[in-house]
Amino acid sequence: MSLSRILTIITLSAIFTGQALAENSHMYFEIDYAKNTLKTVNTFGTNTSADSDMDGGLVKFGYDLNNWIGFEGHLGSTTTNEDTTNYTAKIDYMAFAGARFNLRYDHLTVYALAGAGYAQIKETSSAVNYETTKGGPAYGVGIDFYGSKSTSVSLAYIQYVDSTAIDLSSLQLGVKFYFDKPKIQRRY
Repeated sequence: MSLSRILTIITLSAIFTGQALAENSHMYFEIDYAKNTLKTVNTFGTNTSADSDMDGGLVKFGYDLNNWIGFEGHLGSTTTNEDTTNYTAKIDYMAFAGARFNLRYDHLTVYALAGAGYAQIKETSSAVNYETTKGGPAYGVGIDFYGSKSTSVSLAYIQYVDSTAIDLSSLQLGVKFYFDKPKIQRRY
């Protein structure tokens, strides 16, 4: 049996399980501070590379179908990183859409993310302006600490783009707000 068939069966069974466990599902909104690391190779069409650390912000929306699986989307941007070598970089936007796999405990959730990531990046030197948009597989891990039934604090690491030319990762700290105040359930 192929991997795509196995993943399809797992996803469909989780969705139908989610229908049966609707009282455990919930929608959420999150605001994050992000410390982003951008590594570029072949900058400006040359064989040079550049590394930049940039502060940024994100908004996230998500929906957990049940205690084990959900969907999540991110959209964010960064400040401009200015370097003393006349090089600047800015991420106009970075985005993620994908599945979220949860392990819930009393007052925390550990999760993994898998999906697609995209980023539009502008780089500038004293002589050249360069803009590129890259996308591809994205992944990450995180943990939510519940402060109440309607809020949690989230810490996550996301790899948005991992290609031969661009590597964009993000360490994020945020506050999550739940729309329907989920019942926090033990995994077992």
